Amino acid sequence: MILDRLNQPAGRFMRPCPVAETFSSIAVAADKMESAGLPILPIVRDGRYIGVLTQAAILASLSSDEAAPVGDFARDWLSIPPYVTGAEAMRKLEAAGGLVVVVADDGEVCGILSASAFLHSDHERVKPPIVGGMATPFGVYLTTGAIGAGKGGWNLVFTGVAMFSAMLIGEIAFLLASAQLPSNSAWTDALALLPIVSLIVMFRLFPLSGYHAAEHQVVHAIEQDEPLLPDVVRRMPRVHPRCGTNIGVGVSMLLGISQTRWIPWDDVRLLVAVILTLFLWRPIGGFVQQYVTTKPATPKQIQSGIDAATELLLKFESASKRQATPWTRLLNSGVFHVIGGALLAYVIVSLLAMPLGIKFFSL
Repeated sequence: MILDRLNQPAGRFMRPCPVAETFSSIAVAADKMESAGLPILPIVRDGRYIGVLTQAAILASLSSDEAAPVGDFARDWLSIPPYVTGAEAMRKLEAAGGLVVVVADDGEVCGILSASAFLHSDHERVKPPIVGGMATPFGVYLTTGAIGAGKGGWNLVFTGVAMFSAMLIGEIAFLLASAQLPSNSAWTDALALLPIVSLIVMFRLFPLSGYHAAEHQVVHAIEQDEPLLPDVVRRMPRVHPRCGTNIGVGVSMLLGISQTRWIPWDDVRLLVAVILTLFLWRPIGGFVQQYVTTKPATPKQIQSGIDAATELLLKFESASKRQATPWTRLLNSGVFHVIGGALLAYVIVSLLAMPLGIKFFSL
């Protein structure tokens, strides 16, 4: 068992720990160290590791003002990246007296590793600060912003294709029905909603909504430190406050209410739209998640979420970089993949329909 662990990434066995910025007072840093039960406390400058606070440094600080910055008492301490093997970490531990700081390549402190961690039958899971994801027709995709796991890549592209295809069916139904109606018919505006109705039906009938539920449930399990077991994940809520459905509902409410003519004054109508959206976008978004964009996940879909979460946590424990730039976070979110898939499908359909003189979605 020990030999097996020595071949695994050291980040898998580290212990999460608090840190202190250089400008923090020595008293506050010492309280953090005491509360965490740690013999050392990593010190960072602008989020990057520079050294540690030790008991010896605290002893030396007793003759100083307790409000003095802890950066003045930082001491050098051996660090390792989270992706080195346990065997490599053991050699460093020998040189550092059995305790090293685990630091990612970008300088972020990941945790503290002790020699005794390799003897534990289990270890505390190091979870990402935030986890998001998407459902695809083939499984669950999860991301921390810097790291992705599960059914990413082309699976996300096919999500865009599937969503466009569902709306295309509704658009075709709209064109066929409106062709049978006189121009300016009162039914035309109602029929224009057919692409959205078709998308909703697709969500309910096809596996996408089940994978969407599994994605939310496994994210809840990670956030609440629950074990990634099918029975546990299955009882997690299907509604998640960070779901993109809420944003879609909010935007639709704001635009829909502000463009209606039931209030003749533009300024008043916009004000009403803003107020109603602010108060109702989350409750309505939660309702839409529960009854439209998710449905009870099958065992296969739950397992897909668990597999993605397990892969994500393992990658996170040994990641060389954990901090994501806004661009990286947006790229790993899967939004570009989904939009790209929808645009690709639109271009193909438009080219095929061009000889027939048909234009979809009034574009």
